[in-house]
Amino acid sequence: MSVDLSLLIITTPGGQPHKGLWLGHDHIRLGTAYDEFVALMETDALNQQEVPEGVHCFQARIPDGSLEDEKCYGTIEEDDYGKRLKYTTARDILDFAKVHRDKIGENIRITAALAYIRVIARKHPNWHFVLYWH
Repeated sequence: MSVDLSLLIITTPGGQPHKGLWLGHDHIRLGTAYDEFVALMETDALNQQEVPEGVHCFQARIPDGSLEDEKCYGTIEEDDYGKRLKYTTARDILDFAKVHRDKIGENIRITAALAYIRVIARKHPNWHFVLYWH
């Protein structure tokens, strides 16, 4: 089981990869797998697919390993646990949240993240979010 989950927000127009370019410059730190809601997101309960190519973001590692724990800008294809990155859409996250709303409880971080995603989904329900476990 992974520990922390951030959603990398695909920042190309409409939240869709543009010409195969997955830009995930912004992110929302959703919480830890100790939160039931976040733990469920790692399961098949959330509709998700593998990212077909690398995501350009600030979660990469220095290639030569000289700063092992430091993150930098680069391209990643796997999360910090070596699992292939997966993505979902704003609509799928909100549908998932409706079904599992009892697991959110009074978690302010998750509530705020869902409010942000809800605003995006009004205009762009298929906006892509990459699940980044770290």
